[in-house]
This record gives sequence, structure tokens and C-alpha cells, in this order.
Amino acid sequence: MHKLKQLTLSRFSNLIQAPSPKLLLIINRLLPMIVPFNQGHRIKIKNIEQTEVQALLPFITKNKNHISTMHACAIATLGEFSAGILLLQYFPLKEYRMILKNLETEYHYQGKTSLHSVTNIPDNLCQLQKEISVNRVILVRLQTKIFDTNNKEIATTESTWQLKKWEDTHNAKTC
Repeated sequence: MHKLKQLTLSRFSNLIQAPSPKLLLIINRLLPMIVPFNQGHRIKIKNIEQTEVQALLPFITKNKNHISTMHACAIATLGEFSAGILLLQYFPLKEYRMILKNLETEYHYQGKTSLHSVTNIPDNLCQLQKEISVNRVILVRLQTKIFDTNNKEIATTESTWQLKKWEDTHNAKTC
């Protein structure tokens, strides 16, 4: 299982480059092995585009709090997850180490339904890619908006990621 996980991690960044619906289904089946912590949340990638990632968080018992609304930590995890998947398109795991440095969530309303997230690439992505080739370590800040099934904005997360180059890059997607 350990070798399968290593293989999956090394090729995951390649899989998420504009996947077909069938490939997206496969990716969603692999996610619990890649990120075991999120397995109970049952987060699924809804859509991956070059500039945006959307993910779904179901309204299930494991994601609810004591008053049967969406738990604050489940909402924050959805924001972190969506941002991390977006970064993987431009900073592949086999070339960069990704560490979540900071996660802030502002809650606007209670989540009373399933939720979906939207994370867009930062305006300075090209600058960041140039910066990491020189500095080998950068900080990337991403904003994720989280909505309910009625498209009411429930929360906003701001995640800061430390990216560090493992060694010289070969296949990183560029602007």
C-alpha cells in the first residue's frame, strides 16, 4: 500500500490537469489514499479548470456539529482542500513540498446543506513561479469562497502555503 501511495502522489499532479469526467471519478476514488485525514469528510472534486477548482462537502453526520449544522472545522477543511488541489496544478508534488502554514476562516452563515467551494488562481501566479525558481521557497496565499446549495456564501477561507523546491523542476506548468 505504501508503494501505491508514493506512486499515486508522484503522478497525482499530472492526473489533475484538466481531467475528463471519467478521470475525475478516478481521482475522487484515489483521494482517500492520498489525503487519509479527509476520508471521513467525503470531500469530492467537482470541477478542475486551469484557473479554478471546485469541491463538494456533503451534508452528512460526520460533517455536522452538535446543533446539526455544518461543523466549522469541516468548512475550513473544504477551503484548505480546494486551495491545495489548485496549487498542485502549478506546483507538482514530485517537484515541490507543500505545507499549510496558516488557515483562517471567516464564517458568514451557518451551513445547513451540502457545501461547495471555489478557489481561483492568484493574480501573481507567474511571478510566484519565477520567484520559486530563484528563492526555492515561497509563500502562496489563496482565497476560497464556500457556498451552500442555494449559492449563499457561507464562509471564506484564506490559506497560506509554504512551497519549497525539492530539486530542479522539469514538468511544472507555466503561465
